[in-house]
Amino acid sequence: MDIFNTSILGQLFNHRSAEEKIRSDWPTKVDRLPMVPHFRSFFLPFSIFSVLLLAAQGLVCRKEKVSPVGMNFGAMNVECGQYVQHCLKVRMWDGTIIRDCDPLAFCPPDGSKVFKNADYFCCAGNEFVAPVGEVHAFVVKCMQSVGTSEAHAAQLADLLLDADIVGHYSHGLNRLCIYIEDVASGVKSDGEPKVLKQKGATAWVDGCDLLGAVVGNFCTELATKLAKEHGIGWVVCKRSNHYGICQHYPKKIANAGLLGLSFTNTSPIIFPTRSSQIGLGTNPISCCANSREKGDGFILDMAASTVALGKVEIAKVNGKSAIPSAWGADSAGRPSTDPLAVLDGGGLLPLGGVSEEDGSHKGTGIAMMGELFCGLLGGASFGKNVRSWREVQKAANLGQCFVAIDPECFAPTFVDNLQLFLDQTRGLKPRDPSKSVLVPGDPERMNSERSAKAGGVIYSEGQIRDLEELAKKQNVGMFPYKANL
Repeated sequence: MDIFNTSILGQLFNHRSAEEKIRSDWPTKVDRLPMVPHFRSFFLPFSIFSVLLLAAQGLVCRKEKVSPVGMNFGAMNVECGQYVQHCLKVRMWDGTIIRDCDPLAFCPPDGSKVFKNADYFCCAGNEFVAPVGEVHAFVVKCMQSVGTSEAHAAQLADLLLDADIVGHYSHGLNRLCIYIEDVASGVKSDGEPKVLKQKGATAWVDGCDLLGAVVGNFCTELATKLAKEHGIGWVVCKRSNHYGICQHYPKKIANAGLLGLSFTNTSPIIFPTRSSQIGLGTNPISCCANSREKGDGFILDMAASTVALGKVEIAKVNGKSAIPSAWGADSAGRPSTDPLAVLDGGGLLPLGGVSEEDGSHKGTGIAMMGELFCGLLGGASFGKNVRSWREVQKAANLGQCFVAIDPECFAPTFVDNLQLFLDQTRGLKPRDPSKSVLVPGDPERMNSERSAKAGGVIYSEGQIRDLEELAKKQNVGMFPYKANL
């Protein structure tokens, strides 16, 4: 949607021809905001109204570099003395703020009359939407830039998009730079995992240091196949890498008519209960099963920490100065609300926070249970022996576990009773009438519906900024996007 042209002021002040206003739904070049040739006192009432209107819309103007493609901030060549409508403020390169877009502020320091090449952007909303296919292609190209095969890159793109669409931004494209760095540092860019041992419904797999998404898909397919044959499939692997959003794999198992579970160990980032040292990973677990109604089901995806580390990273990217006290701790293991303290030498707290009175020992126990299924059963690294986060010169050697169970081997009413169970739980009287009772999977479904309504994947301004930088670094064209209004 064109922010300016749909406003009253846009209709009053837009003097440009139709040819000058051509724009596509998914711009491949920077859109240009219309301008008033000169400021006159006649326009003062409208200017005041414009400021109020923009304040209500939450729009902010700022100065940014023009990216090769996809920017949708409204770039322009600005003449000295021009009044730029719809601007509340412009942030200059040196960090100074020019409020109300003072016309004299646009006089270039070199004495010329015009800022060339679309130096200024205005009226940026803080949320953007991008086409799913374009984002998928962007991920593939970024991974191919470091030598990843197209097939492996596509599997990773599926994984990251799944996370972003359901609202788990911490494990979506926020992680793309990590996978690029992993492959550039030695993670195998092509090949296939190997089955080392298979007995009945169980299998032990060597991930061969491939991308976690590739290893995860291989093990998921094998567990599903074993469950179809034996009623259950239990697959454990070693020598894997970060495999992204945990629910991605048991959802595939559930879509095959089975009940799916997945576990992984991770780099140590949790302070175990009573410890002043980091010693456990977040070691997430996921359990998924489809119910009778299409699109409904149970989707549990949780870390053994209060939150995943990526949640703290997203808080930082989005400019938040404080996080909940139960999320993380500083380098000494003391609870901290400062995301920088958590990310710079600190770590996460187990589920339950810092106190045993609040149940932190249970989060510690869940993390250790994950090591039994993944690190120990898989013959992978475990506990504090797993490489540190971003220690890319050393193989991650993560262990992962994938379980598929055929409910037909048990009571014949599983699917119907699951639907009844979900509906009855949702139907409980809420403590706060404005917040209905949810079941695991409801937040993901709501975010998926929101993405579908927006017509693509929704990203914050901070995320777009980071992805623009990544695109530039990898010499890959940025995907197109527009404001999500």
